[in-house]
Amino acid sequence: ISSSEEIFNESKQAYEECLQRSGYTNVELKYRPTSEGEPRSRRKRTRNILWYNPPWSESVATNIGKQFFRLIDRNFPSDHRYRKFINRNCIKLSYSCMENMRSIITKHNVSLLKKHNAPAPTNERLCNCRNGTECPLEGKCLTKSIVYEATLKTSKDTFTSVGLTGDTFKARYSTHKSSFTHEKYRTATALSQKIWELKESSTDYTLTWSILKKAHAYKGGGKGKCDLCLTEKLEILKRSRWKGCLNSRTELLSKCRHQRKFTLIRTK
Repeated sequence: ISSSEEIFNESKQAYEECLQRSGYTNVELKYRPTSEGEPRSRRKRTRNILWYNPPWSESVATNIGKQFFRLIDRNFPSDHRYRKFINRNCIKLSYSCMENMRSIITKHNVSLLKKHNAPAPTNERLCNCRNGTECPLEGKCLTKSIVYEATLKTSKDTFTSVGLTGDTFKARYSTHKSSFTHEKYRTATALSQKIWELKESSTDYTLTWSILKKAHAYKGGGKGKCDLCLTEKLEILKRSRWKGCLNSRTELLSKCRHQRKFTLIRTK
Protein backbone atom coordinates (compact mmCIF):
# COMPACT_ATOMS: atom_id res chain seq x y z
CA ILE A 1 0.00 0.00 0.00
CA SER A 2 3.08 2.26 0.00
CA SER A 3 3.52 4.62 -2.92
CA SER A 4 7.37 4.27 -2.98
CA GLU A 5 10.16 2.05 -1.62
CA GLU A 6 11.49 4.78 0.70
CA ILE A 7 8.15 5.15 2.48
CA PHE A 8 7.88 1.37 2.71
CA ASN A 9 11.33 1.01 4.37
CA GLU A 10 10.46 3.70 6.91
CA SER A 11 7.28 1.91 7.97
CA LYS A 12 8.18 -1.78 7.75
CA GLN A 13 10.13 -1.96 11.05
CA ALA A 14 6.99 -1.61 13.15
CA TYR A 15 5.27 -4.40 11.21
CA GLU A 16 8.27 -6.72 11.50
CA GLU A 17 8.41 -6.25 15.30
CA CYS A 18 4.72 -7.11 15.60
CA LEU A 19 5.21 -10.29 13.60
CA GLN A 20 8.22 -11.35 15.72
CA ARG A 21 6.25 -10.84 18.93
CA SER A 22 3.55 -13.06 17.47
CA GLY A 23 6.03 -15.94 17.11
CA TYR A 24 7.31 -15.51 13.59
CA THR A 25 11.12 -15.71 13.13
CA ASN A 26 13.40 -14.42 10.38
CA VAL A 27 10.76 -11.99 9.19
CA GLU A 28 11.83 -9.53 6.51
CA LEU A 29 9.28 -7.55 4.55
CA LYS A 30 10.17 -6.60 1.00
CA TYR A 31 8.78 -3.92 -1.28
CA ARG A 32 7.28 -5.14 -4.53
CA PRO A 33 5.97 -2.41 -6.82
CA THR A 34 3.01 -3.09 -9.09
CA SER A 35 3.42 -2.67 -12.82
CA GLU A 36 1.57 0.26 -14.36
CA GLY A 37 -0.19 -1.84 -16.99
CA GLU A 38 -1.37 -4.52 -14.55
CA PRO A 39 -4.96 -3.81 -13.42
CA ARG A 40 -5.93 -4.31 -9.84
CA SER A 41 -7.93 -7.43 -9.19
CA ARG A 42 -11.43 -6.63 -8.04
CA ARG A 43 -13.70 -8.85 -6.09
CA LYS A 44 -16.52 -10.11 -8.30
CA ARG A 45 -19.64 -11.19 -6.52
CA THR A 46 -23.17 -11.47 -7.88
CA ARG A 47 -26.06 -10.57 -5.66
CA ASN A 48 -28.73 -13.12 -4.85
CA ILE A 49 -31.84 -11.49 -6.29
CA LEU A 50 -35.33 -12.61 -5.29
CA TRP A 51 -37.87 -11.78 -8.00
CA TYR A 52 -41.57 -11.11 -7.42
CA ASN A 53 -43.61 -11.54 -10.63
CA PRO A 54 -47.27 -10.53 -10.22
CA PRO A 55 -49.51 -11.16 -13.24
CA TRP A 56 -50.23 -8.10 -15.37
CA SER A 57 -53.80 -6.89 -15.71
CA GLU A 58 -54.99 -3.66 -17.31
CA SER A 59 -58.07 -3.62 -15.05
CA VAL A 60 -55.91 -3.17 -11.91
CA ALA A 61 -55.42 0.53 -11.17
CA THR A 62 -53.37 0.04 -7.98
CA ASN A 63 -49.61 0.54 -8.18
CA ILE A 64 -48.67 -3.00 -7.13
CA GLY A 65 -44.93 -2.36 -7.13
CA LYS A 66 -45.14 0.72 -4.92
CA GLN A 67 -47.41 -1.03 -2.39
CA PHE A 68 -45.21 -4.13 -2.38
CA PHE A 69 -41.97 -2.27 -1.57
CA ARG A 70 -43.82 -0.19 1.02
CA LEU A 71 -44.76 -3.42 2.79
CA ILE A 72 -41.11 -4.53 2.74
CA ASP A 73 -39.94 -1.26 4.28
CA ARG A 74 -42.60 -1.42 6.98
CA ASN A 75 -42.26 -5.08 7.95
CA PHE A 76 -38.47 -5.38 7.59
CA PRO A 77 -36.90 -2.26 9.17
CA SER A 78 -33.15 -1.70 9.42
CA ASP A 79 -32.90 -3.50 12.80
CA HIS A 80 -34.81 -6.60 11.64
CA ARG A 81 -32.95 -9.92 11.76
CA TYR A 82 -33.81 -10.66 8.11
CA ARG A 83 -33.17 -7.18 6.78
CA LYS A 84 -29.95 -8.43 5.20
CA PHE A 85 -31.89 -10.83 2.98
CA ILE A 86 -35.15 -8.93 2.42
CA ASN A 87 -34.63 -5.35 1.30
CA ARG A 88 -35.03 -3.21 -1.80
CA ASN A 89 -31.58 -4.21 -3.09
CA CYS A 90 -32.20 -7.96 -2.89
CA ILE A 91 -35.81 -8.03 -4.10
CA LYS A 92 -36.86 -6.95 -7.57
CA LEU A 93 -40.31 -6.74 -9.14
CA SER A 94 -41.32 -7.49 -12.70
CA TYR A 95 -44.79 -8.10 -14.09
CA SER A 96 -45.50 -11.51 -15.56
CA CYS A 97 -47.09 -11.33 -19.01
CA MET A 98 -46.36 -14.84 -20.26
CA GLU A 99 -47.45 -18.34 -19.33
CA ASN A 100 -45.28 -20.40 -17.03
CA MET A 101 -43.37 -23.44 -18.21
CA ARG A 102 -45.94 -25.89 -16.92
CA SER A 103 -48.80 -24.39 -18.94
CA ILE A 104 -46.62 -24.20 -22.05
CA ILE A 105 -45.67 -27.90 -21.81
CA THR A 106 -49.26 -28.91 -21.06
CA LYS A 107 -50.56 -26.98 -24.05
CA HIS A 108 -47.90 -28.57 -26.27
CA ASN A 109 -48.76 -32.09 -25.07
CA VAL A 110 -52.48 -31.52 -25.59
CA SER A 111 -51.91 -30.33 -29.16
CA LEU A 112 -49.78 -33.38 -29.96
CA LEU A 113 -52.29 -35.80 -28.45
CA LYS A 114 -55.12 -34.09 -30.30
CA LYS A 115 -53.35 -34.62 -33.62
CA HIS A 116 -52.51 -38.23 -32.75
CA ASN A 117 -56.02 -39.12 -31.56
CA ALA A 118 -57.89 -37.11 -34.17
CA PRO A 119 -60.65 -39.22 -35.75
CA ALA A 120 -60.71 -39.75 -39.44
CA PRO A 121 -62.75 -37.16 -41.31
CA THR A 122 -66.31 -38.27 -41.91
CA ASN A 123 -69.21 -36.76 -43.75
CA GLU A 124 -71.25 -35.83 -40.70
CA ARG A 125 -74.71 -34.44 -41.15
CA LEU A 126 -75.19 -30.83 -40.12
CA CYS A 127 -78.98 -31.00 -40.09
CA ASN A 128 -81.60 -33.71 -39.61
CA CYS A 129 -84.72 -31.60 -39.83
CA ARG A 130 -87.57 -33.13 -41.85
CA ASN A 131 -88.05 -29.89 -43.69
CA GLY A 132 -84.70 -28.23 -44.33
CA THR A 133 -86.31 -24.83 -44.89
CA GLU A 134 -87.65 -24.85 -41.32
CA CYS A 135 -84.23 -25.46 -39.68
CA PRO A 136 -83.72 -22.85 -36.95
CA LEU A 137 -80.02 -22.52 -37.79
CA GLU A 138 -80.14 -22.55 -41.58
CA GLY A 139 -79.13 -26.18 -42.02
CA LYS A 140 -76.54 -26.31 -39.20
CA CYS A 141 -78.63 -27.38 -36.23
CA LEU A 142 -76.38 -30.38 -35.42
CA THR A 143 -73.30 -28.20 -34.87
CA LYS A 144 -71.64 -28.78 -31.47
CA SER A 145 -69.79 -26.53 -29.02
CA ILE A 146 -70.96 -23.16 -30.22
CA VAL A 147 -71.85 -19.73 -28.86
CA TYR A 148 -75.11 -18.65 -30.47
CA GLU A 149 -77.27 -15.54 -30.55
CA ALA A 150 -81.04 -15.26 -30.55
CA THR A 151 -82.46 -12.11 -32.14
CA LEU A 152 -86.00 -11.15 -31.14
CA LYS A 153 -87.61 -8.46 -33.28
CA THR A 154 -90.86 -6.59 -32.92
CA SER A 155 -92.24 -3.68 -34.92
CA LYS A 156 -90.55 -1.22 -32.54
CA ASP A 157 -87.67 -2.94 -30.71
CA THR A 158 -84.92 -5.51 -31.22
CA PHE A 159 -83.64 -7.75 -28.42
CA THR A 160 -80.66 -10.10 -28.42
CA SER A 161 -79.64 -12.97 -26.16
CA VAL A 162 -76.31 -14.84 -26.18
CA GLY A 163 -76.07 -18.48 -25.13
CA LEU A 164 -73.88 -21.55 -25.49
CA THR A 165 -74.12 -25.28 -25.82
CA GLY A 166 -71.53 -28.02 -25.54
CA ASP A 167 -73.93 -30.45 -27.19
CA THR A 168 -75.68 -29.98 -30.53
CA PHE A 169 -77.65 -26.79 -31.01
CA LYS A 170 -80.80 -28.79 -31.74
CA ALA A 171 -80.73 -30.33 -28.25
CA ARG A 172 -80.45 -26.86 -26.72
CA TYR A 173 -83.11 -25.50 -29.06
CA SER A 174 -85.64 -28.08 -27.85
CA THR A 175 -85.14 -26.81 -24.29
CA HIS A 176 -85.74 -23.26 -25.47
CA LYS A 177 -88.93 -24.33 -27.23
CA SER A 178 -90.22 -25.89 -24.01
CA SER A 179 -89.69 -22.63 -22.12
CA PHE A 180 -91.52 -20.74 -24.88
CA THR A 181 -94.50 -23.15 -24.88
CA HIS A 182 -95.02 -24.22 -21.25
CA GLU A 183 -95.69 -21.38 -18.84
CA LYS A 184 -94.15 -23.20 -15.88
CA TYR A 185 -90.75 -22.80 -17.59
CA ARG A 186 -91.21 -19.13 -18.49
CA THR A 187 -88.47 -18.03 -16.05
CA ALA A 188 -85.90 -20.51 -17.39
CA THR A 189 -84.08 -17.80 -19.37
CA ALA A 190 -84.29 -14.07 -19.91
CA LEU A 191 -85.28 -14.78 -23.50
CA SER A 192 -88.27 -16.90 -22.46
CA GLN A 193 -89.40 -14.21 -20.02
CA LYS A 194 -89.36 -11.58 -22.78
CA ILE A 195 -91.28 -13.85 -25.17
CA TRP A 196 -93.99 -14.46 -22.56
CA GLU A 197 -94.25 -10.70 -21.98
CA LEU A 198 -94.79 -10.20 -25.71
CA LYS A 199 -97.38 -12.97 -25.78
CA GLU A 200 -99.34 -11.45 -22.91
CA SER A 201 -99.33 -8.04 -24.61
CA SER A 202 -100.37 -9.62 -27.94
CA THR A 203 -97.28 -8.25 -29.68
CA ASP A 204 -96.11 -9.89 -32.89
CA TYR A 205 -92.44 -10.90 -33.03
CA THR A 206 -89.93 -12.86 -35.07
CA LEU A 207 -87.15 -14.99 -33.57
CA THR A 208 -83.99 -15.90 -35.48
CA TRP A 209 -80.87 -17.81 -34.45
CA SER A 210 -77.24 -17.49 -35.58
CA ILE A 211 -73.81 -18.90 -34.68
CA LEU A 212 -71.38 -16.36 -33.22
CA LYS A 213 -68.32 -18.49 -32.49
CA LYS A 214 -67.17 -22.09 -32.27
CA ALA A 215 -64.99 -23.05 -29.31
CA HIS A 216 -63.85 -26.10 -27.35
CA ALA A 217 -65.49 -26.96 -24.07
CA TYR A 218 -63.44 -27.93 -21.00
CA LYS A 219 -61.68 -31.30 -21.14
CA GLY A 220 -60.26 -33.14 -18.16
CA GLY A 221 -56.49 -32.88 -17.74
CA GLY A 222 -56.26 -29.65 -19.70
CA LYS A 223 -55.11 -26.21 -18.63
CA GLY A 224 -58.16 -25.62 -16.42
CA LYS A 225 -59.92 -23.17 -18.74
CA CYS A 226 -63.09 -23.54 -20.75
CA ASP A 227 -62.80 -21.69 -24.06
CA LEU A 228 -66.52 -22.10 -24.68
CA CYS A 229 -67.57 -20.34 -21.47
CA LEU A 230 -64.94 -17.63 -21.88
CA THR A 231 -66.07 -16.97 -25.46
CA GLU A 232 -69.69 -16.62 -24.33
CA LYS A 233 -68.70 -14.10 -21.64
CA LEU A 234 -66.68 -12.13 -24.15
CA GLU A 235 -69.66 -11.89 -26.51
CA ILE A 236 -71.90 -10.80 -23.60
CA LEU A 237 -69.38 -8.10 -22.70
CA LYS A 238 -69.43 -6.79 -26.26
CA ARG A 239 -73.22 -6.37 -26.02
CA SER A 240 -73.42 -5.25 -22.38
CA ARG A 241 -74.04 -1.61 -23.35
CA TRP A 242 -76.73 -2.44 -25.89
CA LYS A 243 -80.19 -1.36 -24.91
CA GLY A 244 -81.79 -4.56 -26.17
CA CYS A 245 -79.34 -7.04 -24.62
CA LEU A 246 -81.25 -9.55 -22.48
CA ASN A 247 -78.18 -11.06 -20.81
CA SER A 248 -77.49 -9.92 -17.26
CA ARG A 249 -74.08 -8.96 -15.91
CA THR A 250 -74.32 -11.72 -13.29
CA GLU A 251 -73.77 -14.26 -16.09
CA LEU A 252 -70.17 -13.04 -16.30
CA LEU A 253 -69.55 -14.43 -12.79
CA SER A 254 -71.05 -17.86 -13.41
CA LYS A 255 -68.86 -20.94 -13.06
CA CYS A 256 -68.07 -23.28 -15.90
CA ARG A 257 -70.77 -25.95 -16.12
CA HIS A 258 -68.61 -28.27 -18.23
CA GLN A 259 -66.08 -29.01 -15.47
CA ARG A 260 -68.59 -30.70 -13.20
CA LYS A 261 -68.73 -33.94 -15.20
CA PHE A 262 -64.99 -34.40 -14.61
CA THR A 263 -65.22 -34.17 -10.79
CA LEU A 264 -65.04 -37.25 -8.55
CA ILE A 265 -68.61 -36.78 -7.37
CA ARG A 266 -69.78 -37.69 -10.87
CA THR A 267 -67.91 -41.02 -10.97
CA LYS A 268 -69.73 -44.28 -10.27
